[in-house]
Amino acid sequence: MLQTYEGYWDNGRILPLSGSPIRITGQPKVLITVLNDAEKKVSKIEESKMFWAKFDRLAKDSSKEKLSVEDFPRMSIDRELISFVNEG
Repeated sequence: MLQTYEGYWDNGRILPLSGSPIRITGQPKVLITVLNDAEKKVSKIEESKMFWAKFDRLAKDSSKEKLSVEDFPRMSIDRELISFVNEG
């Protein structure tokens, strides 16, 4: 017979996500998978700080790249550009 429980392990008992603690008696063969989901939750402010720190690192690393005009080709526009002038 196979039984599966989802919950937390605490001093020899399984604390299920819902219901009462489960005690395992005897010496049954078991397979336990430990999920480390108790990692520190990151606040939105910390997440933003980490993003911008990574952005700054990438910008600094890319500042040493040698770029040329060919890296940014101009787009050909086949019509006359319109200039908006304040007509007042």
